[in-house]
Amino acid sequence: MKKSILKILESTIQGKVLSQKVFREFYSVDASSYQIIPKIIVVAKNEKDVINTVKIASKLKISVTVRGAGTSLVGSALNNGIIIDMKNFDSIQLSKNFVKVGSGITKGKLDKNLEVSKKFFPPNPSIGSFCTIGGMLGNNSSGSRSLKYGSVIDNVLEITFIDGNGEKITLPKNKKIAKKILECTKQIDRNRFPNVTKNSSGYRIDKIKSINDVHKIILGSEGTLGIILSTKLKIIDNPKKRVLFVIEYKSINSALKNCIKIKETKPSAIEFVDKTTLVEIKFKFNKKTKCLLFVEYDEKINFSKKKLKNVVNGKIIQELKNNVDISQWWKYRDLSLH
Repeated sequence: MKKSILKILESTIQGKVLSQKVFREFYSVDASSYQIIPKIIVVAKNEKDVINTVKIASKLKISVTVRGAGTSLVGSALNNGIIIDMKNFDSIQLSKNFVKVGSGITKGKLDKNLEVSKKFFPPNPSIGSFCTIGGMLGNNSSGSRSLKYGSVIDNVLEITFIDGNGEKITLPKNKKIAKKILECTKQIDRNRFPNVTKNSSGYRIDKIKSINDVHKIILGSEGTLGIILSTKLKIIDNPKKRVLFVIEYKSINSALKNCIKIKETKPSAIEFVDKTTLVEIKFKFNKKTKCLLFVEYDEKINFSKKKLKNVVNGKIIQELKNNVDISQWWKYRDLSLH
């Protein structure tokens, strides 16, 4: 059966179709601890390749999994059927308040392009510059800034994807499908959804409150509803000022309890740093320090500083105002995954 699928794909796909053992083994792993060897890998050259792969797979009843940068820690990019590699979908079109990008572009490449225009895309998962935007959408990624700016689901305006039938759909632009999705969401009891700042469990139908929100059904769906080709993202002006406080704690419980009070001061970011990461940071910490909190503000700096000092019960060991220094300390947090 593998040979027949291979021949069909090779005669149809404009990009690369790989089935050699070395490639199958390469694509059998990601950043997780799992390994699943796929039958075939399609490195799609264009959207037609994605459409044809889905249609062929559907006809021959073989599973398809999309792959971005393979940074998943839970095996999201693995499959024993066909893997579609989206690395060629790396386009970027910058506008004033939004940017349209291909799903294969990395967060790092996007950040560098936005920095030229002094803009940023708020979600910042700890894997940082290595993950792709498609992967971030599929997982509804967030990061330390989600307290103020929300997760990916709060920062996406439009999504174009290929569904399980090989049809190209853009939401919320496609009003026919948008209306069907909106009608389905009216049947749910929103009060039964957890009142939390981050939720990637199940389809986020609770986030769909109008026809302009229907694209949010795709966010966090992990490729089960379609393969994302491109997306339109909200972008924001870089803050004029920032300050990062690094706070030492002698116990994890003390840090966690204090975090609740610190959150009330409305920081733009909070991050917990455990002992494993702490020992890798080039800084002379107190020997009794068990963990850290990174607390950042990007508005009302002086006012926020006073509020923080009124509630903090750990020791503030760094107050960083220079963007270079702030970025360096956040890199310590990002490196904890590598």
